[in-house]
Amino acid sequence: MMARSFSGQSLDGYPRELTRSAVFFNERVAMEDWYEGYLSLQEYRRLRDEADIPFIEDAADPGPGRALQRKFRLWRIRRMLKKSFGKNLEWKVAQ
Repeated sequence: MMARSFSGQSLDGYPRELTRSAVFFNERVAMEDWYEGYLSLQEYRRLRDEADIPFIEDAADPGPGRALQRKFRLWRIRRMLKKSFGKNLEWKVAQ
């Protein structure tokens, strides 16, 4: 969005007016923070929804977003097991 603005291209279709500032959201880092317990799921979703520019999820290129969602579902299961069986549980799952 910023690069488009600086190069003089149209910003039609972007949800917010450009003010030379934007909130970026790195889904992978936030997902790791959620997995480790630094963020709640509600906080993760709030940050994702408030961001202007996501790093991975993009409607124009949905493949990486789908891969992230698959990984998120796997991590959700792993997190439930980790909470149930303790932090010393070893993982030997192909990633």
